[in-house]
Amino acid sequence: MQIISHKENRNCTSDLVILTLLFFFTTPLGAFAADPESISALKQMGKAFASIAEKASPAVVSLKAEKVISQDSQTYYDSPFGDDLFEYFFGPRSPRERYPRSPRRYQQPQQSLLALGSGFIISPDGYILTNNHMVEGAEKVTIEFEDGRKFTAEIKGTDPDSDIAVVKIDADKLPYLEFADSDALEVGEWVLAIGNPLSFSHTVTAGIVSAKGRSVGLANIENFIQTDAAINRGNSGGPLLNLEGKVVGMNTAIYGATGNIGIGFAIPANMAQHAYKQIREGGSVERGFLGIEFKDITPELAAALDLEEDTKGALISNVRKDTAAEKAGLKRYDVIVEFEGQPVEKSNEFLNRVAMLRPDTKVDLVVLRDGKRKDFTI
Repeated sequence: MQIISHKENRNCTSDLVILTLLFFFTTPLGAFAADPESISALKQMGKAFASIAEKASPAVVSLKAEKVISQDSQTYYDSPFGDDLFEYFFGPRSPRERYPRSPRRYQQPQQSLLALGSGFIISPDGYILTNNHMVEGAEKVTIEFEDGRKFTAEIKGTDPDSDIAVVKIDADKLPYLEFADSDALEVGEWVLAIGNPLSFSHTVTAGIVSAKGRSVGLANIENFIQTDAAINRGNSGGPLLNLEGKVVGMNTAIYGATGNIGIGFAIPANMAQHAYKQIREGGSVERGFLGIEFKDITPELAAALDLEEDTKGALISNVRKDTAAEKAGLKRYDVIVEFEGQPVEKSNEFLNRVAMLRPDTKVDLVVLRDGKRKDFTI
């Protein structure tokens, strides 16, 4: 075996550098030029982004919500995320919505809190979608357009469970955004975020869909789209758009208290649209309730139930009395594997599908009981 000393290694490195420089200066520059087709494709993508931004921006608004902080307040610490993500966007939240952390009370004079965020118009007669945490408890909500026009908005309804709110301004013939089917969204697709991060009005950022179906403990009903499109304080409530310029999500939170680190979360358009329709019709959101407690089935649980190791579904851990589930005959240790003809793979997705249904809806599901499939109508 040959061993190269440190000195010999340094000489070899010098020779390599000289050869590399000779190659660089004797090779035509055209050999390093990018593929013209690749440049053309990038230019076309840039034009597509510019077109989407130009058409969508007039329907994106800046939102200012004013609320008064009471004298007796609380601060919380030891969040599982470091600093509370909602507080990063909005400020202190009401105690019932916080993580179970240790409170520390303090006294301060009453003061007005101004929350700055985003929203987007979803109908020409002035309905605007934003986050519940942006307007909750607000005494005044002001909407500002890209052209500088300002309106005072009325809160038409909120859904704290999914962090969705609908406000309305007295105006008509407004530009508005259309919803896309967020269920059809695929990981890896290009998306654009438009909003007012750090008070920089109508900022456009681009990225991809990093993941779907995320649950991070911020709301009771979660099915977040994860994206690496830059989202910062003030983007909350703004739209996440596909390459057709349609809304696939509503930007809601980021992971990381110091600002954007490439992990942002958006509420899927289908969930937002579901809440909007109910709020517009009746001022609130109603959801289906089966009356069970459940969790994902793991290989260990599958083995304990004498099921195949790769079995997927929602394992019922408890059935509440006088509920639809009990009346239909569901039992503890049943494993729900199909719901409305579609497979159940994750309990979080199953919860969202149930929550999207209205009370008194009849549904079919299939469970595994003692290793055998059993059909139910609930």
